[in-house]
Amino acid sequence: MVAVGGWVGLVRVSSAELIATRLPGLKWPFSKPMMVDKRTAELTGEEIVVWGYHGTTQERADAILAHGQFRLSQNPWEWLGDGVYFWQDAPSRALQWGSEWAARTGEKVAVLRARIRLGEGCLDLLDTEAAELIWEYARHFGAKFPKGRPWPMNRSSGRHELDATFFNWVALALAGDGIAVTSIRAAIAEGEPLFEGSPIRRRSHVQIAVRDPKLIDGIEMV
Repeated sequence: MVAVGGWVGLVRVSSAELIATRLPGLKWPFSKPMMVDKRTAELTGEEIVVWGYHGTTQERADAILAHGQFRLSQNPWEWLGDGVYFWQDAPSRALQWGSEWAARTGEKVAVLRARIRLGEGCLDLLDTEAAELIWEYARHFGAKFPKGRPWPMNRSSGRHELDATFFNWVALALAGDGIAVTSIRAAIAEGEPLFEGSPIRRRSHVQIAVRDPKLIDGIEMV
């Protein structure tokens, strides 16, 4: 599944409004259109497979286990745009996030673990080549944004409306070149520094947004 638009505030920006998304002269950094994990597989002979942890309520966890699939999140504040969200190799962080979410409604928290095949459609920002491409797209983002729309913002509350709009736009632009973004992985610096002067944050983590649920299997309760 590929996103077909972005969000601004609480209003969906349609793909028609995100006009001229294909940027002349910008090419995927490899000789053929391929995503980072395909390159990794060619270099190492192995596909990237990781464990992801998903914090949620007990009711939702039971429903996911019963149906064997997650629901794609399309909230306008998601950090990496549309997707099913996981904390890579971080069950405690998933429990922490799930507890904060469940506390709002008084529900019981649960953590699910799943195996994720990042696949050749992974926009992997842990790899510098993908990050360089995103850097180029970011340079043109403002010029491509619909005129007259309020500029989205990332907020200290954790609502990342700017990030959501940007990554959905990038996925749309790449889709226009025949490249389907099936997942996005990024290192996130979150929270206060571990100590003064340190670039490492208390809640730093690797986050994965899976846009194609077929890449998820082995779902189990932690």
